[in-house]
Amino acid sequence: MKKTKRILCIITLLLIISTALSLNIHASYNGFIGHCPGYFYEYTISGYVISAADYSLSGDIAIPSEINGIPVEAISSFSACENIKSITIPASVKYIGDRAFYNCKNLEKIIIHGEIIHMGTEALHGTKWYDSQPDGIVYLDDILYSYKGELS
Repeated sequence: MKKTKRILCIITLLLIISTALSLNIHASYNGFIGHCPGYFYEYTISGYVISAADYSLSGDIAIPSEINGIPVEAISSFSACENIKSITIPASVKYIGDRAFYNCKNLEKIIIHGEIIHMGTEALHGTKWYDSQPDGIVYLDDILYSYKGELS
């Protein structure tokens, strides 16, 4: 019983922290939006936030570490890019937004080259990677991602 309460407290605390960080990311936009093949990007105070511009992206995708010499620091939305099989995230990316890869049904491999500070709610739900994880606490490398299944 104590262990279950402790796990619930930890998950609740992580959700509160991730929500606060998510609000800070969205508040820092200054409105500049650009486009490069396959992606939209928006400039923030410290770098770019990148999203899919083309939902037919497929295969192995590598997020660029910079655009025009400015680092890509966050991933916003690739949700519903059903044909992505793997995603490589460069060290410059520190934030992955809510539902960033939600329903990328064929996404089975995630390679992270740096330290992620914030992983948004349901960022990987609906992917082959998430569906293949056993019930319990789910980690992506050393990142506590979520709890899967029911607490008893």
